Amino acid sequence: MKIFVKAHPGSKKKSVLRVSENILEIWLGEPAIEGRANRALIRILAHFFNVSQSAVRLVHGEKSKSKMFEVRLN
Repeated sequence: MKIFVKAHPGSKKKSVLRVSENILEIWLGEPAIEGRANRALIRILAHFFNVSQSAVRLVHGEKSKSKMFEVRLN
């Protein structure tokens, strides 16, 4: 399943908003430095979809706030 994410790194607010079936907006506290925000997004998505972190892969947007992830649902 392809998931499109609009990330808000370094935010004081921490939440996940489901905009549509495959679009999420995520506010996270980790900064966008050295991939820390991307790793946090993988953890958040794994928890959100109840899958392991290895089932979540960043496909596009490594250095962008708009990202695409692939989530393998069991």
